[in-house]
Amino acid sequence: RFTVRVLIDTESTRSFLLKRIQQNLSIPLENHRCEISGFGETVVWISKGRCYVTVKSRISDFKITIQAIVVPTLSHFMPSRSIPIQNLSEIKGLELADPYFYKPAAIEIIIGSDYLPFINCIAVKRSGSP
Repeated sequence: RFTVRVLIDTESTRSFLLKRIQQNLSIPLENHRCEISGFGETVVWISKGRCYVTVKSRISDFKITIQAIVVPTLSHFMPSRSIPIQNLSEIKGLELADPYFYKPAAIEIIIGSDYLPFINCIAVKRSGSP
């Protein structure tokens, strides 16, 4: 087991994993060439590998295995600056997946929109909705 900071990114069409996490966990890497585009469809990186990694919630039994493109870096710290949590009374008392969400820190896995339907289905089932 290894604790990482995950971002669910509804704008990303793919999922990504930092190379150092893949190496630390000795996850087998498949050869896979993939162009990664940024703003304006400019190619910013060409990845040469992907892997499968299982991400498990820190606070529940939820887990999901994702196929992730392995990259050397993901993003700058998120959030970009500390958020004053005293202004967020609506989350007081909630058990959060990331209890330090308000502190800038590195993102180590991005789960893209390709897995959003699976994540949303679990959330709907838990809330008691049909």
